[in-house]
Amino acid sequence: MVAEQMRLALGVPVVFDNRPGAGGLIAAEAVARAPKDGLTLGWLTSSILTINPHIYPSLPYRPEDFAPLSVTYRGPLVLAAARTLPGGDLRGTVATLRTQRGLAYATAGIATSPHLMMEMFQSEMGVELVHLPFRGEQPIVTELLAGRVPLFAGSLATLLPHLDSGTFRVLAISTPERLAAAPGIPTFVEQGVSGFVWRYWHGMVAPVGTPEPMLQRLSEVLTPAIRSEAVQARAMADMQVEPTTREEFAALIGRDLDTYGRLIRSRGITLN
Repeated sequence: MVAEQMRLALGVPVVFDNRPGAGGLIAAEAVARAPKDGLTLGWLTSSILTINPHIYPSLPYRPEDFAPLSVTYRGPLVLAAARTLPGGDLRGTVATLRTQRGLAYATAGIATSPHLMMEMFQSEMGVELVHLPFRGEQPIVTELLAGRVPLFAGSLATLLPHLDSGTFRVLAISTPERLAAAPGIPTFVEQGVSGFVWRYWHGMVAPVGTPEPMLQRLSEVLTPAIRSEAVQARAMADMQVEPTTREEFAALIGRDLDTYGRLIRSRGITLN
């Protein structure tokens, strides 16, 4: 949808070329090595730009290889507990976790945003949990609904179809304020976990070295494209579709690189 809005504004075809595999490394490398003419852009995630550099000993790209254009959207994470886990709300659940050490939480993989959020959660709350990495979130939801996984950390969108099932409790959402699409879910902050805000994001970049006039033009086109009714109407309920300036995006990348780097080092997170 963003590509179509850009096509309308620029008057030239905009082709969306999906390059799956290797946790985004293949796509990022293709953008980093593309000609610096503004004709090849990258739609990259926060993991690709700010987590991978601290996890992989050798990357085919560096964060400095990209010129930030705009964030396309941000998404919150949630922490949910199976009905079989005692505790009720977040405070009660944390009390349970402190007495029953070694309980497990599941995410969609090692070194993903949910995994890192839970590493920070353990550090902040003084609890010790076992990480169960799955391949994708849907299999985790099946286990959560059955009560075989005590805790789930991941996207709200995965849980939305099951919110009324009564088989789990969404303990907290990682936004600064409650989400309009799910006003009944309290934030970590309002439940006493001061400053606990975590949002993954996607954003558009160009190869570094792309001429400044081209970067400025692309930025000018992206902002109304992201804000367009066509894009906003297709956004999932938990997506916060918010374009940024180039400077704001660059600052966000820098902050997350620093935050995630310190967390990964302090918690000894590796891919092994």
